[in-house]
Amino acid sequence: MAPALSANVNITALLKKAGCKTFVNLITDTVVLKVFQSAAAKGLTVFALSDEAFKATGVLDLNGLEAPLPNEAHHSDLRTRCS
Repeated sequence: MAPALSANVNITALLKKAGCKTFVNLITDTVVLKVFQSAAAKGLTVFALSDEAFKATGVLDLNGLEAPLPNEAHHSDLRTRCS
């Protein structure tokens, strides 16, 4: 089992170091990063696509998509909208 991370962990730095910069851009443009940060103290597992996965042939171009949630959305809204 991996050691627990503190709530002060820099999630974006860890993801960038792992080669997930595109994923970082997506979560920082929405409320998702705030949800991740608030959950980090209780434990958090993130399955993130690598930059190479986003570049793969046949992958949907996400540049034209609108953010699925407004920036001011509360994390409880996220839970409701994803179920």
